[in-house]
Amino acid sequence: MTRVPPGMWRSYASRLTDDLVAAGEVTDSGWAEAFATVPRHHFTVADHVVDDGVQGDRRRDEPPPDLVGLSGWLARIYSRDRAVVTDMSETDPWGNRVVTTESPPPALAARPLLALELRRGMRVLELGTGTGHMTALMARRVGDVAVRSVDIDLPVRDRAARLLAELQMHPDLVAGDAGRLTRGEQGFDRIVVGFTSDHVPASWIRQLRPGGLMVVRLGWPLGTARHVVLQASSTSRDALCGRFTPWCGAVPPYRPPAGRHVRRSRPYLDSDRTRSGSTFVDPVFLGGETPLTLMAQSRLGGGTARHVRTDGDNAMATFLRAADGSWAEISHRSDRGGRRDVRSGGPTGLVAALEEACVEFADLAHRDWPEFGISIRAGLCRLWHSDPQRGPSWVLSARGSEW
Repeated sequence: MTRVPPGMWRSYASRLTDDLVAAGEVTDSGWAEAFATVPRHHFTVADHVVDDGVQGDRRRDEPPPDLVGLSGWLARIYSRDRAVVTDMSETDPWGNRVVTTESPPPALAARPLLALELRRGMRVLELGTGTGHMTALMARRVGDVAVRSVDIDLPVRDRAARLLAELQMHPDLVAGDAGRLTRGEQGFDRIVVGFTSDHVPASWIRQLRPGGLMVVRLGWPLGTARHVVLQASSTSRDALCGRFTPWCGAVPPYRPPAGRHVRRSRPYLDSDRTRSGSTFVDPVFLGGETPLTLMAQSRLGGGTARHVRTDGDNAMATFLRAADGSWAEISHRSDRGGRRDVRSGGPTGLVAALEEACVEFADLAHRDWPEFGISIRAGLCRLWHSDPQRGPSWVLSARGSEW
């Protein structure tokens, strides 16, 4: 890696911090100081690649040897909207690779950090160390000894430990499955999750002190994913409650350990049991980031997933599959009356449930994300609107307490 002359990066970090403050992403002087004094480029070693915003283009962007080129490289690294991809999966049989580790855009990184409401004297647990950049920001904010970070990938953890040590930072870095925390020590004031999870395990909740905060991006099989700020109950050891955030941003999904497989249902595809019909629902909405998709998930069941494909008439269609094997295929093409052809099978009426969710969502007065939240207690996750006690609510999942 080309060495950046001492101090050269500071003006770029200062400019980045000014941009974050001007945009309202950073409103706390402590976080402003952290962004200005933690060198982001330090966590972008030579074998890293930069996501330049073009889908599918993961070109290498290594620091050039000359100072003129180095200046442009630093400007990119310290851009508020640029993600730095550090690790990608192996190529699958279809030629696809996915991001497994990245440093999120500083504008996105700042949002969960501010939502944590961190103060000196608090202890914070980070699930997913990644590059170590966010770990360094938190260590600068509350001190090394107050930060513990867990990552499932030992080489990633070791690389982050080395880079942090080079900055004289020594937070407690642990190699392990963040989805199944086993370390006995508890009493964290804050937890931030650096990957997208489909639920909140009981082992996470047990790590929080009463009244503590957790920031996590939750994702469901239909495709909806959103950050939520959850607060631990002051009276119950297994309860969390909080609202979804007004902002969104993608982070890599949870990666289970090698050898752990997800059991999938087998759809009822017997032609003798296939039903035909039509619906007023436009299934395209399921691909959008709106609370309606989450309400549909509650009606369809936590295990119902979707994907888009072509139907028998070579037209685009949305295919739904439930945990009990029930399935439905809804055409994207409508007739003059706005109705779409449907094929379905299995014991559960998925299309009828989808229609109920659409009608119920339309009846709500306010439909923005911050109007919705979730409550978790003893493995039961409920979606609610307006107020967790008095507002309407729907069961999202009733999973076991562990992965």
